[in-house]
Amino acid sequence: MSDTPTRRAAAETTSQDVEFPPERTAWIGWIIFAGLMLALVGIFQLIAGFVAVVDEDYFQEIGAAPLFLAVDQQTWGVLQLVLGALSILTAAGLLYGNAAARVVGMGIAVVVAVSNLLAIHAYPLWSVIVIALDVVILFAIAVHGREMKPSG
Repeated sequence: MSDTPTRRAAAETTSQDVEFPPERTAWIGWIIFAGLMLALVGIFQLIAGFVAVVDEDYFQEIGAAPLFLAVDQQTWGVLQLVLGALSILTAAGLLYGNAAARVVGMGIAVVVAVSNLLAIHAYPLWSVIVIALDVVILFAIAVHGREMKPSG
């Protein structure tokens, strides 16, 4: 059988119209890492928030300055609980490849980094580690988050 011009034209348009999913690179591991770290940070925030709500004396004032600006322990605990739950849900969406979860995840990483910056005088080593992880999370989500998009 010989190819007719019509058959060749149909084959060319079919191959051009097919939309292929983005090629996955080795960075997909970093995106999975970012999602898992976001979930882990959320679990830590849930624990810290629960402790702050139940035991008001757990987070003490360091020196003359209050630990976390001018909010009481109950308010700080509730904020940590909400941020922790939101982090875990966002991590699940990020691992699924949801585009909205990428935006929310970057926002959460920024908020967590700023909150650790506020607590750096109380927990300097922990705060620096979490801020560094947040930078890695931001980079992985912003640059390579599209690769987690489900194909199909």
